[in-house]
Parts: sequence; structure tokens; C-alpha cells
Amino acid sequence: MLNFKKIFSVFLILSFGISAAFAGTLSKNPKVSPYVKVLIDRLEQKNLTAVDAEALGLEKTAAGLKISLILTKKTHASLRSEIQALGGDVGTESDRFMTVYIPENALKQVIRMPGITYVSHFLPAHPTLDVSVPVIQADRVHNGESPLPRAFKGKNVIVGIVDSGIDWSHGDFKNSDGTTRILYIWDQTTSGKQPAYFNYGTEWNSSEINSGSCTEVDGPANIGHGTHVTGIAAGNGLAIGKYAGVAPEANIIVVKTDFNFNHIIDAVEYVFRHAGALGEPAVVNLSLATQQGPHDGTTSPEQLLAGKVGKGKIVVVAASNEGGVNVHTQLSLSNEEQATGFAAYSNTNSKVDVDIWYSGGNLDVALAGLDTNLNLLTSSAWVSPGNRLAGQAFSVNGKTYGIYTIDATETNNPFNGLHHVVIEINNNSGAYDFTSDALTWVMKVRGTGNLHAWVYGGNGAFDSFSGSLAGLNFVGGNSQYSIGMPATSSSLITVGSFVTKTQWKNKDGQVYQLSHSNGIGHISGFSSIGPTRDGRIKPDIAAPGEVIASAMSADAGIPAKYPSRVLPGEKHFILQGTSMASPHVAGVAALMLEKDSGLTPELVKQYLTQTALSDSFTGSVPNNHWGYGKVNAFQAMSRLVTSVSEEKSAPVAESFRLFESYPNPLNLMSGVSRQARIRYRLPSAEEVHFKIVNLLGQVVKDVSIRQTAGTHQFYWNGRNREGSLLPSGIYFYEIKAGRFHRAKKMVLVR
Repeated sequence: MLNFKKIFSVFLILSFGISAAFAGTLSKNPKVSPYVKVLIDRLEQKNLTAVDAEALGLEKTAAGLKISLILTKKTHASLRSEIQALGGDVGTESDRFMTVYIPENALKQVIRMPGITYVSHFLPAHPTLDVSVPVIQADRVHNGESPLPRAFKGKNVIVGIVDSGIDWSHGDFKNSDGTTRILYIWDQTTSGKQPAYFNYGTEWNSSEINSGSCTEVDGPANIGHGTHVTGIAAGNGLAIGKYAGVAPEANIIVVKTDFNFNHIIDAVEYVFRHAGALGEPAVVNLSLATQQGPHDGTTSPEQLLAGKVGKGKIVVVAASNEGGVNVHTQLSLSNEEQATGFAAYSNTNSKVDVDIWYSGGNLDVALAGLDTNLNLLTSSAWVSPGNRLAGQAFSVNGKTYGIYTIDATETNNPFNGLHHVVIEINNNSGAYDFTSDALTWVMKVRGTGNLHAWVYGGNGAFDSFSGSLAGLNFVGGNSQYSIGMPATSSSLITVGSFVTKTQWKNKDGQVYQLSHSNGIGHISGFSSIGPTRDGRIKPDIAAPGEVIASAMSADAGIPAKYPSRVLPGEKHFILQGTSMASPHVAGVAALMLEKDSGLTPELVKQYLTQTALSDSFTGSVPNNHWGYGKVNAFQAMSRLVTSVSEEKSAPVAESFRLFESYPNPLNLMSGVSRQARIRYRLPSAEEVHFKIVNLLGQVVKDVSIRQTAGTHQFYWNGRNREGSLLPSGIYFYEIKAGRFHRAKKMVLVR
């Protein structure tokens, strides 16, 4: 994750065709996400600029606007032809979900399709080596030190990068004969020769890259972020003979994205499709995140991604960079009223959003404001569960500060059963000053319940003040629960950042020092903090993420804009963020896949976490800053290559046994335990197949893993394969290992 701001000079006024009458019919439609309802409110304002449209994840085409949606289907049957008949396109389609791109005038028909049970929309995500490779001991893997049987450098493994693009001419991405190591580039932001299965963007293969006909550019808008990330994961250092990445012999596939979540999902599908056709395993790196969503892994993007991973298909994701930002607040109310202040950073970004999630109880929400002297300006009406206020002017004495919507219509989210409230405030495309220079916004809540809320969209944060002010009882914001989406998914490997360097010498020989750093060995101050909202440890692991040297895009204008960051040789430069930490772990996963192409995400995570380094900086692990500690590539690979001999020498258990789960019933509402522990004993090393089965005999969750003799345990959090909470009822947990097969009953309550 890298923090930066885009500045646009074009303010093109766009016209829209959403009618107020249609918007009114959606107000209490349970199949329409509050995110979509708020989007329609913005379209009704009819004065969005091109900047606004991009911030909302809308695409301007010659025929008008296209809206990116994620649809939840009623059955497994494909709905591709129905969407295409409405003038839309389908990106990725699974048994349950599909990413679609529809003209705005087809939105009404899509929502009314009988085969669709839920319609959602997400704002775009934001993108978040010299010392770092030895620190994680990847150099020992490259050298094939004992007990490794040989050197591993990622050969015949695909590293997929979904990011701002790549400087494909950079020497670190070429073989010694000058040919490219990049198999494919898909630029989702331009129109040209489209890849198979996707009806947008431009694709180039290795032959076209070698011929110089590729026109993809990793430019200044994202300061060459994707090139830098690719270099960390898979650069070979040939440009100047140093700064090799973690998997320097891996094959590379790059998707240049605009960070639209639909496009991100399509990109992962694209990489895995090519990997499958080539018969190679693949790991995809996502150095991106958003604070939008319930932070429990149940969003439709996270469920779609979870459905894509499997044997030889791994996704590694950055934790996000809000470890030092108050993006979160938590209120516990007992028939009372509480408030939290928040502010918008900039009027250039024309909106600020708050996402509220809670279970049980009933909470009313209102919006207030404090002037610059911290006097109460005014307050909106209270919005109770099932209701909404839309497109209201926040005005005092003839002065308007913004246009707001409070949507509390969703009282039972289909993926996690929670109440969901969205507050959106916009400045009417720059007509009003809604930043902290003008006022502090106040989220007011009354009733009984326990809520979590996040400011999302990158244009604001909660205030830290707690106490009484202006007749209100304030609870301050914090940076806990700040792991971004999609990193809260249990099926993805989530990476935080720690410090390995604080200074560097640039191309002119000058030494620079970070002015703000926790110091070498410490967790990075910006690295996002867990847990997930449903109580799981995140991140999973930490990797180097400060003062990271990697490939510099020649098209990004770095020497002119950031000369202090450019390193000797002028082919590499310095960046920091969890964006830089994540590709370290993606590279380690590629090394592991070279040894065993059939590794599952669970096994990769197991080897990484079991061999992670803990020290005086990490403290007791796992924890919600470090996960299981600092990644150690050599120890992870050593554990992997010696697993067979370990199995042979492992102590033999007396007999196979499946123990009773604890707790049973698993009561997700109790607040005591939100997962059941299922223990079992193996008399010999086996491939273990674990299943959760409902009363209809349907397998709702399954995991396969190779394990040694001895006693092991599995944790289940009441969710299915896609990460959705299952309904209350009786379930069976079943384990099959070799000739042993046992099943027991448990009860889920929620």
C-alpha cells in the first residue's frame, strides 16, 4: 500500500439518466446494497465531474457511463447472456457471483432480474531491495544451502502482479539474452486487442513485448508502483547487477489496473487462467486495499477471490497502511447516546464515507457538525433501522457545508446477517467546503448495541477526542481493526510491514534518513492492525516494507520529482508501505511452489507461519500487529523440503481419534468464542480431508492438508467456502485420513 494523491485538471460535466422515481423504489429493496443506493443518490445530482466519476468507480464510454457491479446469483446457472442482452459485459463468473459492467440505463433491469439475489458496488481500492532479501533469508534459498537439495529461484512458477502496470523494458525483467521474462501484459485501462474471456483492455504476449510493439506504460500517476512491486517479488537484478527480488527466475504476468474491484477480480482470474493453460502454479500479489466493508471476509469481492484460490493458486495481499490513522471507531451503547467526530481531508476528493456495522440491538444514527470553535452547528433527524435520509443539504444560517445521505435500510446483510448503515457526504462537486477547515463532522448514535465503523475512500479519518463536548458524549477513533479489504479474507495471505532500513545513499552520493520510523526491527508505524471484526488474527505475517530498493519505471518521472529516492545506477529507487511487504511474501510463495506445485493456500500459510521469526520486537505471537512474526524464506523452505523425513521420524500416535469439538454448541452471539476447535489424532502421516456437512448432506466447507503423525487441531468459524456465515442448525464435522474415517455432530447458533 502506498499513499499518494491524484490531481486532475479536467472537469467534464457528465449527464445521467437515473430517475428520482426509480431511486425511490429502491429505498427498501433488500436485494440492493446500501452502496448501490448511495451511488444512485450521487447520479441523481446530475453534476458529477470526471474526477467524481473515477472516484466512484464509474467508467465513461462513448455510449455513456458504465457501472461496475458484483451480482449474487440465486442458482449456479450462468446469467451471462441475460447481462449481454441488456448491453452489459460479464468479467468473472462463479457459481454464486459475477462481476458485470452495465450501462446506467440498464441498472433498473438488472436489479429486477429474478436470478439475482443481491446487487453491490465498491469504490476503487488504493495501492498501498537490497537489504530486505537477505533479512528474510531468501538469499540462502537462492544459494541452495542445506538442508535444501538445490537452489530455488521460482523457476516454472508464475508471479502475477495486479497493480499500476510495469516498465516492461527494465533490465530486471529480461533474461540474460535480452528477451522478456514477462509472459503477458493486460492493460485494463486502454482499448485494443482484448484478452480471451474479457471484453475490455489490451493484451500483449511475450513475442509482442520482445518486438517492442507493447504500448503499456507504468506512468507518473502512481509513481511506478507496479514496477517497484514486481521487482521485489520477481526482479532478477540484471539491470545493474544488484537488487534481485525474491523469486528472480519466476515467469511474470502483469495486469495494469485502475483498482476498480471488479477489474481486480477479473485480473486474478486472468492470471490463473493463463497459469492453468501453461500448466504452471501461480501466486498473485495484490498491493492494494480499501477500508470499505465489514472487515470480516464476507464481502462479495473477498468471497470471489476465496473461490479462485486452491492447489497451486495462491493470493498474497497487503494489510493496508492505516496503522497510524484513526479509520475505525467502536461504540458500545446501553440505552444511551454516543458520538464520534470525523473530518474530510480535501475538497478535491468530493466525498467522505462512513461504513457502520453492528449485530443485535437497534441503533439510530444521525449526522451533526461542530464549527471551528467546536460549537454545535446543527444535527440531522435520527435515522432508525430500515429507513434512510437521502440527498439532504447540511445547512446552517444559509451556509451549506455538504450534501449527505444516511442509509440504514439494510437490517440483515445477506453475507453476515449484520445491520449495515452508510453515511455519505459530498461537497456537490466542489461547490461547498466540507473539510476540517470548515467543520468537524459528527456521527451520532443512540440506542443499545455494539457497532464498528470505518471511514473509507481515503478522504478522512475519525477524531481521537473522547469526553464531553457541546452536549455530546464523544468516543475517539483508533487504528485497530484497520486491516483493509480484501486482506480480511481467511483464504488470502495477509502481510504487514516491518523495518529493515531507515537510511540510504542516493544517486548523488547523499545519505538520507527517514524522519519518521519506529526503528530497525520494529513494526512499521503505518502497518495496519488487526483483528478482523469477527475476531480473527490478522495480519498473518510481516515482511520488510520500509526503505525498499526495487525497479524504477523510466516512464514515472521519478528522477525529476523524487531525486532523493533514486539510487546509484538510476534504475532503482526507494519506496515504503505494506505494498512493498506483500511482494516479499508472494516471492517466497513462488519459491515454495517451485518445490511443490500443488501447495494449497492453507499449506503455504502453515509453512510461513510455523517458521516465522519471533523476537523481542514481535513479542508473543501471534498478535494483531505481527501476525505470526517475521517471514523467513529459508526456514519455510527447509520445513517444506524436510516434511517427508519429518513424517517418517514423527512419533507414532496410539490410534486414530476424532475428539469432540469445543465449544459445542458454537454460539457466535455469545462473545465468548467465535470459532470451534476440532482436535484429531493421526497414528501416521496422512493426507487429511476435513469437511463440514449440513443436514442435507451438502459439503459447506472443506480443507485438505498433509500432516504428520500426532495430535492436530482445526478451527471453524461457522462460515462456508466463500466466507459467508451459515445459518443456525446441526452440522457434521468429518475427517478422512487414509483408511480412517470419522464424523461427529455439532450445533451452530447465531
